[in-house]
Amino acid sequence: MAEAKAGIVIEPDTDQLTSALTRLLDDPKLCKEMSANGRWLVLEKFTWDKVAEQMIQLYQDVLENWR
Repeated sequence: MAEAKAGIVIEPDTDQLTSALTRLLDDPKLCKEMSANGRWLVLEKFTWDKVAEQMIQLYQDVLENWR
């Protein structure tokens, strides 16, 4: 979830991974910000209650649009 600024999105490439890790190791403030953003993201989208709400909505949408 790049929009949340909770991490660095890269291609599966050694150079990109090295660059991203170096960037994070060289910038503790960025790490702290991404950590806080990641925690917020999990609490907003990935708790059991949130996932259950999404699944219920999905099933309701399927039932409403069935046939």
